[in-house]
Amino acid sequence: MAQSQSVSVDEFWMQYAYQPYELVNGRVMRAKTLGLRYSVVILRLNAILEEYAAAHNLGEVVGAQVGFRLGKATIRTPRTAFIGRDKQRAILRPYSYLTFPPDIAIEVIMPDDSVKESQHKVRQYLKAGTVYLWAIHPELHQMTIFHRSGKSRTFKRSDTIQAGSILPGFRLSLLTLFPQPRKEQSPETTD
Repeated sequence: MAQSQSVSVDEFWMQYAYQPYELVNGRVMRAKTLGLRYSVVILRLNAILEEYAAAHNLGEVVGAQVGFRLGKATIRTPRTAFIGRDKQRAILRPYSYLTFPPDIAIEVIMPDDSVKESQHKVRQYLKAGTVYLWAIHPELHQMTIFHRSGKSRTFKRSDTIQAGSILPGFRLSLLTLFPQPRKEQSPETTD
Protein backbone atom coordinates (compact mmCIF):
# COMPACT_ATOMS: atom_id res chain seq x y z
CA MET A 1 0.00 0.00 0.00
CA ALA A 2 1.59 3.26 -1.07
CA GLN A 3 0.18 6.71 -0.51
CA SER A 4 0.66 9.64 -2.85
CA GLN A 5 0.34 12.28 -0.11
CA SER A 6 3.40 12.87 2.07
CA VAL A 7 2.98 11.69 5.66
CA SER A 8 4.99 12.89 8.67
CA VAL A 9 6.63 10.51 11.12
CA ASP A 10 4.08 11.39 13.82
CA GLU A 11 1.11 10.96 11.45
CA PHE A 12 2.53 7.64 10.31
CA TRP A 13 2.97 6.41 13.87
CA MET A 14 -0.54 7.42 14.90
CA GLN A 15 -2.12 5.58 11.98
CA TYR A 16 0.22 2.62 11.34
CA ALA A 17 1.87 1.84 14.68
CA TYR A 18 2.32 -1.89 15.28
CA GLN A 19 1.36 -2.76 11.71
CA PRO A 20 3.60 -4.13 8.92
CA TYR A 21 4.39 -0.78 7.27
CA GLU A 22 7.39 1.49 6.78
CA LEU A 23 7.53 5.20 6.05
CA VAL A 24 9.94 5.94 3.20
CA ASN A 25 10.48 9.57 2.28
CA GLY A 26 6.98 10.42 3.47
CA ARG A 27 5.30 7.50 1.66
CA VAL A 28 3.67 4.61 3.52
CA MET A 29 4.92 1.28 2.19
CA ARG A 30 3.80 -2.21 3.18
CA ALA A 31 6.68 -4.27 4.59
CA LYS A 32 7.37 -7.52 2.75
CA THR A 33 6.78 -10.87 4.35
CA LEU A 34 9.43 -13.58 4.18
CA GLY A 35 9.30 -17.12 2.88
CA LEU A 36 10.44 -20.06 4.98
CA ARG A 37 14.11 -20.19 3.89
CA TYR A 38 14.56 -16.45 4.37
CA SER A 39 12.97 -16.60 7.80
CA VAL A 40 15.16 -19.54 8.90
CA VAL A 41 18.34 -17.62 8.00
CA ILE A 42 17.20 -14.55 9.97
CA LEU A 43 16.17 -16.62 13.01
CA ARG A 44 19.57 -18.35 13.04
CA LEU A 45 21.35 -15.01 12.85
CA ASN A 46 19.15 -13.47 15.58
CA ALA A 47 19.92 -16.35 17.93
CA ILE A 48 23.68 -16.11 17.35
CA LEU A 49 23.76 -12.32 17.71
CA GLU A 50 21.55 -12.32 20.81
CA GLU A 51 23.67 -14.96 22.54
CA TYR A 52 26.89 -13.04 21.79
CA ALA A 53 25.54 -9.60 22.70
CA ALA A 54 24.05 -10.87 25.98
CA ALA A 55 27.17 -12.84 26.97
CA HIS A 56 29.34 -9.74 26.50
CA ASN A 57 26.79 -7.16 27.71
CA LEU A 58 27.11 -5.21 24.46
CA GLY A 59 23.53 -4.14 23.79
CA GLU A 60 20.26 -5.41 22.38
CA VAL A 61 19.32 -7.45 19.32
CA VAL A 62 15.85 -6.64 18.03
CA GLY A 63 13.75 -8.50 15.52
CA ALA A 64 11.63 -7.42 12.58
CA GLN A 65 9.06 -4.68 12.86
CA VAL A 66 11.01 -2.42 15.23
CA GLY A 67 10.82 0.99 13.61
CA PHE A 68 13.95 3.16 13.38
CA ARG A 69 13.66 6.82 12.42
CA LEU A 70 16.22 7.44 9.68
CA GLY A 71 15.14 10.95 8.78
CA LYS A 72 12.34 13.45 9.19
CA ALA A 73 10.09 11.43 6.86
CA THR A 74 11.48 7.89 7.10
CA ILE A 75 10.95 5.00 9.51
CA ARG A 76 12.50 1.71 8.41
CA THR A 77 11.97 -1.75 9.93
CA PRO A 78 15.00 -3.96 9.30
CA ARG A 79 14.65 -7.74 9.53
CA THR A 80 16.86 -7.59 12.59
CA ALA A 81 19.14 -5.01 14.16
CA PHE A 82 21.70 -4.47 16.88
CA ILE A 83 21.61 -1.49 19.24
CA GLY A 84 24.72 -0.86 21.33
CA ARG A 85 24.53 -0.07 25.06
CA ASP A 86 24.91 3.70 24.58
CA LYS A 87 21.93 3.88 22.24
CA GLN A 88 20.01 1.43 24.40
CA ARG A 89 20.31 3.86 27.33
CA ALA A 90 18.94 6.68 25.14
CA ILE A 91 15.60 4.93 24.53
CA LEU A 92 12.94 7.18 26.04
CA ARG A 93 9.81 5.54 24.60
CA PRO A 94 10.34 1.76 24.40
CA TYR A 95 6.82 1.15 23.04
CA SER A 96 7.27 3.51 20.10
CA TYR A 97 9.60 3.72 17.12
CA LEU A 98 13.22 4.44 17.99
CA THR A 99 14.42 7.96 17.24
CA PHE A 100 17.86 6.84 16.06
CA PRO A 101 19.30 4.34 13.57
CA PRO A 102 20.58 0.92 14.68
CA ASP A 103 24.31 0.30 14.91
CA ILE A 104 23.86 -2.75 12.66
CA ALA A 105 20.84 -3.15 10.40
CA ILE A 106 20.26 -6.51 8.75
CA GLU A 107 18.11 -6.87 5.66
CA VAL A 108 17.22 -9.85 3.48
CA ILE A 109 17.50 -9.37 -0.27
CA MET A 110 14.79 -11.24 -2.13
CA PRO A 111 14.69 -12.06 -5.84
CA ASP A 112 12.01 -9.47 -6.57
CA ASP A 113 13.82 -6.61 -4.78
CA SER A 114 14.93 -3.97 -7.23
CA VAL A 115 18.60 -3.02 -7.17
CA LYS A 116 17.61 0.66 -7.07
CA GLU A 117 15.37 0.23 -4.01
CA SER A 118 17.96 -1.94 -2.22
CA GLN A 119 20.68 0.67 -2.83
CA HIS A 120 18.36 3.45 -1.64
CA LYS A 121 17.67 1.54 1.58
CA VAL A 122 21.40 1.03 2.20
CA ARG A 123 22.10 4.74 1.65
CA GLN A 124 19.29 5.75 4.02
CA TYR A 125 20.61 3.60 6.86
CA LEU A 126 24.24 4.64 6.44
CA LYS A 127 23.45 8.35 5.99
CA ALA A 128 21.34 8.25 9.18
CA GLY A 129 24.30 6.85 11.16
CA THR A 130 24.05 3.07 10.97
CA VAL A 131 27.61 1.73 11.11
CA TYR A 132 26.99 -1.53 9.25
CA LEU A 133 24.22 -2.78 7.02
CA TRP A 134 24.34 -6.52 6.43
CA ALA A 135 22.45 -7.49 3.27
CA ILE A 136 21.77 -11.23 3.28
CA HIS A 137 21.24 -12.99 -0.05
CA PRO A 138 19.87 -16.42 1.02
CA GLU A 139 19.45 -17.78 -2.48
CA LEU A 140 23.06 -16.91 -3.38
CA HIS A 141 24.38 -18.00 0.04
CA GLN A 142 26.10 -14.61 0.39
CA MET A 143 26.16 -11.57 2.61
CA THR A 144 27.21 -8.08 1.57
CA ILE A 145 28.40 -5.83 4.37
CA PHE A 146 28.15 -2.10 3.83
CA HIS A 147 30.06 0.26 6.16
CA ARG A 148 29.22 3.90 6.76
CA SER A 149 32.63 4.80 5.30
CA GLY A 150 31.22 3.82 1.90
CA LYS A 151 33.15 0.56 1.66
CA SER A 152 31.39 -2.72 1.05
CA ARG A 153 32.36 -6.35 0.65
CA THR A 154 30.46 -9.47 -0.36
CA PHE A 155 31.14 -12.68 1.56
CA LYS A 156 30.48 -16.23 0.36
CA ARG A 157 29.21 -19.24 2.30
CA SER A 158 32.80 -20.32 3.09
CA ASP A 159 33.77 -16.92 4.60
CA THR A 160 33.73 -15.64 8.17
CA ILE A 161 32.49 -12.16 9.02
CA GLN A 162 33.27 -9.80 11.89
CA ALA A 163 31.59 -6.66 13.22
CA GLY A 164 34.60 -4.55 14.25
CA SER A 165 34.25 -2.41 17.34
CA ILE A 166 30.44 -2.68 17.33
CA LEU A 167 30.62 -6.34 18.46
CA PRO A 168 34.26 -6.79 19.52
CA GLY A 169 35.53 -10.33 19.02
CA PHE A 170 32.40 -11.46 17.17
CA ARG A 171 33.08 -13.91 14.34
CA LEU A 172 30.49 -15.75 12.30
CA SER A 173 31.10 -18.44 9.73
CA LEU A 174 28.47 -18.01 7.05
CA LEU A 175 28.28 -21.81 6.89
CA THR A 176 26.22 -21.43 10.07
CA LEU A 177 23.63 -19.38 8.18
CA PHE A 178 23.90 -21.24 4.89
CA PRO A 179 24.56 -24.92 5.61
CA GLN A 180 25.26 -27.25 2.72
CA PRO A 181 22.01 -28.03 0.93
CA ARG A 182 20.70 -31.50 1.60
CA LYS A 183 20.53 -33.82 -1.34
CA GLU A 184 16.99 -34.71 -2.19
CA GLN A 185 16.14 -38.32 -1.63
CA SER A 186 14.51 -40.21 -4.42
CA PRO A 187 11.18 -41.78 -3.60
CA GLU A 188 11.37 -45.38 -2.55
CA THR A 189 10.14 -47.86 -5.06
CA THR A 190 8.31 -50.98 -4.16
CA ASP A 191 8.31 -54.20 -6.10
